[in-house]
Amino acid sequence: MKKLVFLVLAPFLILPFTVPAYAGTNCQSIYGGGDCDSGSLTVTKQVLQPDTTNTYVDNLGTTDPQYQPASPIYFKISVKNATSSIIQNITVNDTLDNSRAFVAFTYGPGRFDTTTKTLTYTINSLQPGTENTIIIAGRIVSAQELPAGQNPVCPINVVQVTTATLSTQAATEFCIQNTTASPTPTTIYTQTNQTQTKGGIPVEDTFPVYTPATGMSSTPKSGPELLPLLALLPTGGLGLWLRKKAKNKVL
Repeated sequence: MKKLVFLVLAPFLILPFTVPAYAGTNCQSIYGGGDCDSGSLTVTKQVLQPDTTNTYVDNLGTTDPQYQPASPIYFKISVKNATSSIIQNITVNDTLDNSRAFVAFTYGPGRFDTTTKTLTYTINSLQPGTENTIIIAGRIVSAQELPAGQNPVCPINVVQVTTATLSTQAATEFCIQNTTASPTPTTIYTQTNQTQTKGGIPVEDTFPVYTPATGMSSTPKSGPELLPLLALLPTGGLGLWLRKKAKNKVL
């Protein structure tokens, strides 16, 4: 009986060591990793570094250059056949950002789904050792569309490559400078003591003064103060007449 049991169990003990390993057929890179190798297909996802024309990097973190609101953004996807055989019917799905809120699609090959913010295109055939590379263009949303109180905003762009037997994905992170997240008020001029003009108009703490005088029930003091000056007019005329009369007597 012991020998019979051994003979029955032996094939099951040997099986795990003789079956080909398929672990490489489903490769998922960590966010910001940039690329992933399934053993048959290699996919690389990169983002254009801001203020450059052709410098693509795997990842842009919070300490790296950041995109500005409403500025263009570009991604590069490279799919490579790492096998010795032709791979056919490769489907590429690229999601512009994982939040589906911060990047608008501009152009790229294939079909773009506005609801999922995903671009889908097909590589019909990829020869051994060759690579297929495409550029996807988008635009960052305006500052008013970015979340208040969050600066910077760092979405993640994810690409997934699949065939009949393989599934591979990679991702790249980038950050957007949110210029409206924490506005700081600026005081141009401040007066500490409030005073009042002769006309009764209060002087506000901050200039210019836009508040008109209201509720005035009496004539401002500037009116009666002119009466003594009017009284001087007859006195001045009398002085001129006396001076002229004295001059005629001398002659």
